[in-house]
Formats: sequence, C-alpha cells, structure tokens
Amino acid sequence: MTTWAAYSNLLKERILKPRNLGTFKENAGAMQEMRVVIGDVSFKGSRVKMTLVVDETDGVIADAKFLCFGESALVGAADAACEVLLRKTYDQARRLTADLIDRKVRDFTNLPAFPKEGDFALNLVLTAIEEAAEKCLDIPLKDPSVAPPVPGE
Repeated sequence: MTTWAAYSNLLKERILKPRNLGTFKENAGAMQEMRVVIGDVSFKGSRVKMTLVVDETDGVIADAKFLCFGESALVGAADAACEVLLRKTYDQARRLTADLIDRKVRDFTNLPAFPKEGDFALNLVLTAIEEAAEKCLDIPLKDPSVAPPVPGE
C-alpha cells in the first residue's frame, strides 16, 4: 500500500477529481470512422479498463477514458495516462512508459509523482493500454513515429 503523503499534489488532485473517468460503447464511433477499443486488465484484486477512441483513417487517439478498482495510485495513473494518450497514435500508445505518465503529474521536474510502491499501478495501466492498442494493428498509420509520446506536446 502506498501512503498519501508520498504522492505529488498534482497526483492527489487527479485521484480526488479524475477528469477522464468513464467509458465509451464499443463500435459507437463506427459511423465517423472511429474505433472504440478496450484494454481490460486485472491483477491481485486491482482492475483497470482503458477505453480508447481511435481514428481509423490515421490511427490517432481522439479520446480516452478509464474505469478502475484498486488502490488510489491506480486512479491517478489511469487518469494521467488518458491525457498523455490524446492526439498520439496507437503505436505511440504501445510504447508509453511509466516515466511519461509520472512526469504528467509531477509537482517538480526532479521529484517523481508516484512513490516506488506506485509502480504496480503504473504497470497495470500500461498493460491495459497495450491490450487496447493491439486491437488497432490493422489501422494504417499516416505518420509512423519512432519516438514515444511526450507529455505536453
């Protein structure tokens, strides 16, 4: 279990008032050439469901939401990840790292937002994102990128 005092203030804010909580119906965007894909992962009593809306013309993530059950770090990690994913391709999403999510909710650039005990939550979110992105491999990428997504781009 992680302690509340070890979280950054930005992370605490995300946990208390998540901005991306919810889900989309699968195939809801079919008429607009959008695909809704879901990554649903559980481990040791924690569960996270990442839902991505992907543009089928270029593979860009138009929206992302999450549902989760588990420790508070999971809420913060999933919420921050949703924002990092926006306007990235599904291929970039597959290469997202825990460090990029952590940087999104840091108070100071040199201090991690999550304590070491939060790695479990970050990795669970990354696994769910990868599972969702794997369902998009048939979508052609207009601009294949080799760089991982960077927060704030």
